Amino acid sequence: MTKHSIKYNNIIFSNSNPDIINTIAKFFERLGVSKDCWKWSISFNFKLKIEETPNESHLRETRALKYWRSKTVINKNNNQNKSIQYTGNRKYVNMRKDTKIYGTLRICYSNIILYQLILNVLEKIRPIILTQSKLGKYFLQGLVAGEGNVKLTKFGSVDSIRIGSTNLEEKQLYKQYLELLEIESHIEDNYICINNQRNFLKIFEHDLFKLHNERKTKFLNGLVAFKHIPDDVKEKFANVKRQIYI
Repeated sequence: MTKHSIKYNNIIFSNSNPDIINTIAKFFERLGVSKDCWKWSISFNFKLKIEETPNESHLRETRALKYWRSKTVINKNNNQNKSIQYTGNRKYVNMRKDTKIYGTLRICYSNIILYQLILNVLEKIRPIILTQSKLGKYFLQGLVAGEGNVKLTKFGSVDSIRIGSTNLEEKQLYKQYLELLEIESHIEDNYICINNQRNFLKIFEHDLFKLHNERKTKFLNGLVAFKHIPDDVKEKFANVKRQIYI
């Protein structure tokens, strides 16, 4: 996921997908922030150290450093004091395979002027998005690339789509943006949850996973795995399969 925050004048992003990190760095280059300015570190779930031997942990960390240095455009030598960090929720049992292997890259840039500019832009753009569904779609594509997660059933079909957030105000806003596209959702403690095949079809139609190829592939595979489909959407699912298998 791409987690982002603006705290103490620091602009911070984290993601397990190098393409997203590169997109962020290239976007900020247009605002005058060189890719060499970002400080970085790699985060792993602390449970890995419990499962591994010290040698296994060392090999994984070495592999991750090589991976991120080769896959991203940021300055390879501009790491933070601790280039490898361990974090995690003790109640969260499952870890995605990619974050087990390579972790999540966290990039940070400190600039008070840019910090204030972004805060002002975010405040002004929120109500504007609510007036135009196309803007809502673009915003959600970026949000899903960063915070989206596809949860599958044991049969491989889509169980739910989750958009991570612990901030109630943010979750309520995301829910409104989804409603612009006629996608129903409900708020949970740590995420917005989307269920129902009809909503999954709308996510497909609006291509909300456009910016994250790995999650998009997982979503599409889960979409075509449904065995029991309501009569009123059978034809739409048939069209989806035809588009996917072309």
